[in-house]
Amino acid sequence: MGILTRLRAARDVCEQWIPWAALAALGAVTIWTRLPGALRDPLWADEVYSARTIIAPSTHEALHRVAMESSPPGWFFLGRLLHQAGAAPDAMRLLSVAFSVALTILVFVYARRMLPLWGAVVAGTIAALGNQLVVHGREMRPYELMALLAVVLALVLEAAVAAPTRRRLGALAGTVLLGSMTHYFFLLPVFTGLVWLWTLAGAAGRRLRVSLAIGAGLVPLLLWLPVTLRQAGRVNQYFSGFRKRGVANLYSDLLASQAVWRRTDYNWRLVVVALVLAGAVVLARRPVGRLVALMAVLPVVLTAIVWFLGLNVFNMRNLIVVAPFVAIALAAVPSILPKPAALLASVAMIGAIGWIYSVQAQRERTPLDEVAQSVVQLGWTDNDPILFVGNPRNQRSALGWALPGHPQLGDATFNGRPCSRIFVVAESRAAPAWLQEHAGSVVAQRSFPFYGHGPYGLRQPYDVLVADLRWPTGFPAAGTPPGGTLFFYSRSGPVPSCLSPRPLHEPLSLF
Repeated sequence: MGILTRLRAARDVCEQWIPWAALAALGAVTIWTRLPGALRDPLWADEVYSARTIIAPSTHEALHRVAMESSPPGWFFLGRLLHQAGAAPDAMRLLSVAFSVALTILVFVYARRMLPLWGAVVAGTIAALGNQLVVHGREMRPYELMALLAVVLALVLEAAVAAPTRRRLGALAGTVLLGSMTHYFFLLPVFTGLVWLWTLAGAAGRRLRVSLAIGAGLVPLLLWLPVTLRQAGRVNQYFSGFRKRGVANLYSDLLASQAVWRRTDYNWRLVVVALVLAGAVVLARRPVGRLVALMAVLPVVLTAIVWFLGLNVFNMRNLIVVAPFVAIALAAVPSILPKPAALLASVAMIGAIGWIYSVQAQRERTPLDEVAQSVVQLGWTDNDPILFVGNPRNQRSALGWALPGHPQLGDATFNGRPCSRIFVVAESRAAPAWLQEHAGSVVAQRSFPFYGHGPYGLRQPYDVLVADLRWPTGFPAAGTPPGGTLFFYSRSGPVPSCLSPRPLHEPLSLF
């Protein structure tokens, strides 16, 4: 065998194994960016809502909690099944990691149908390192599953249209059922798929059968509709009113957080929009890429219109359904260039998303599990009040979950009776000076790094302070520090004598 023959054989082997090696590398990166956080980070507020639904003592109580949520019951009852089988609630985080790996793999495989290998690697890299996919790929919420099912929907829809067999139509109906009962925003890719189907040339004889399969998958959601309408009555409580810049920022927010965009000029956000739209145009000109182009753009347009009309539903985590298709659209842009320039542009894209991830990796989560452990070590019991200084909206549920027994913390006001002992948890610039002023009353004090109130943030210039305070003459004599002060008490124990509980404002449920 001549040397040229041997070189050709080696090249053929490399060409065969390179895609598998790329796929394995992308899967490893996906696990590396998500698994440590899934195992390490304490639950934050939204995850606690999932956890309490998962461990609810009865189905009735679980349904009541779901009715107070903003999504269907599928994710929560999947968690309940695992919990009843013996898994801890936070095992759902490992499912999110697994869904992330599957999503990265499917994005790579899907992109390979319309792009060269290097384009599929770019798309897979964006799926592995993109901001929202990383954040939700390690938490106990349904967003990563929703994004995965959006890609599955596109694949099974194309397969069903190509050959509408019973098996393929059943897979399509099942995907629609799973997705629509996971999150309401899954209806956006469903609608987009119907638009693609009914405008697809040459599919006239198959449209009705495929549409009926999609309709069959939506039947369980129709049965759930009364609860959906009750949840929709509270939709404007969650997000802000219409902002043009909010729409313009959507694609860039999917890729990177404020930690990145604060370091760059705003025009780079507009560059991201331009690249996504350009990639969608490139894909739309190819029959195999038209559905991906629609999936990357149409859900955003539809949601922006609904937002403009007065329903405040526009949020990047709800629109995570477009993220996989945005990854493919971005990867398609270099494909219109000559090969050397295309390879160079693809390497630049991979470098950019790698830099973005390196900046975002500096973000951490406020260690409320360590804060709670410290409170207990200082002597807190269910009888003692907690004076919280900071933003209680996001932190109360997470702090309560981290305390022994996962008690729910209620709000209370001081009623004039003496508080002989107060445990302070302070996330405020003013807290250190206030504690210093009352140093004679501080029995013990500890501090922890503060990364903000959200799921992830950068290190703040002040810490979370935990203190045990006692006053012989009662707490009011010392005053309270500025900065969002609120009393908490454990609803699983007796109400401290110095506090009066505030009424709970939980909406009525259908269950």
